[in-house]
Amino acid sequence: MKFHWRSGMGVLFAACALFAGGVTAQTYPTKTVRMIAPFPPGGAPDLFARLVADNLGASLGQQVFVENRPGAGGNIASEAAAKSPADGYTLYLAAHPPFTLNPILMGRAPYDPVKDFAPIALVGSQWFVLSVNPAVPARTLDQLVAHVKANPGKMSYASSGPGSPQHLGMEFFKHALGLDIVHVPYKGASLFVSDLVSGRIDMALASLTVAGQQLKSGKIVPLAVTSKQRSPLYPELPSVAESMIPGYEVTAWFAVMAPAGVPREIVTRLNGEIERFIAKPDVKTRLLGLGLDANFSSPEGLAEIIRSEIAKWGKVVRDAKIKVD
Repeated sequence: MKFHWRSGMGVLFAACALFAGGVTAQTYPTKTVRMIAPFPPGGAPDLFARLVADNLGASLGQQVFVENRPGAGGNIASEAAAKSPADGYTLYLAAHPPFTLNPILMGRAPYDPVKDFAPIALVGSQWFVLSVNPAVPARTLDQLVAHVKANPGKMSYASSGPGSPQHLGMEFFKHALGLDIVHVPYKGASLFVSDLVSGRIDMALASLTVAGQQLKSGKIVPLAVTSKQRSPLYPELPSVAESMIPGYEVTAWFAVMAPAGVPREIVTRLNGEIERFIAKPDVKTRLLGLGLDANFSSPEGLAEIIRSEIAKWGKVVRDAKIKVD
């Protein structure tokens, strides 16, 4: 039988590839891993990033350090992560909605959230409380909607900036119910809480992270939660979905991603390690302290979440004609 060197070399290369894949899966990681984060140090999202990095590092047996790359609405960090080597040593803590929606909100972005990244796992999400200043004569959603309809263009709502979950969530609320409410953007959620307390603005989607004390003290009045179901932290509050707009859900979620092309063995390893630590009771308790829920997904599940968010919120952005410069 004759030996064909071309087919023989093909078999050899295939064997080497399989061997290399096995070595990658067994030995990764052999050095420090960086996790790029699109927000500045010090805030709740940054604390969350460090919690994820510390626990993932303990699981992997190598340090995972957070590299903060804020700016341009998250585009700086997303672009840096997308252009990094696909070797598993650069990870990205993506934050929705900026990560998923910037290409739509800005008309263009230096990355594609679907093509340029390999999903690894969803790790946490944050819901909001539709809240009003006590002077607003409403203690239920029905009362709020009736008051807004009786005063078109006279009520205001705050957000942490154009394209933020508070902005998109309130625009969804407005358009679903045909309401006229003036948008007042701020440069961060913590900046509008004092104005909500003082009555300079009438309402906002507030998070427990920045407005928990004001909600507990009655300085602002909670009407409903934006999660799909009621929250165990506010069991007396209805969700917007159950009481007024079926399917309404506004959450800001965080997920671990890698540059597209990272070996599948590494994705599987990271997903498994994240699943193990995200299920720990102490991790869930720490997340609750940051106003976050622990979540987990498979890589395929996260990919589907990203596609569905782009479809759902892309429609809101287009219908409301929202643009971010």
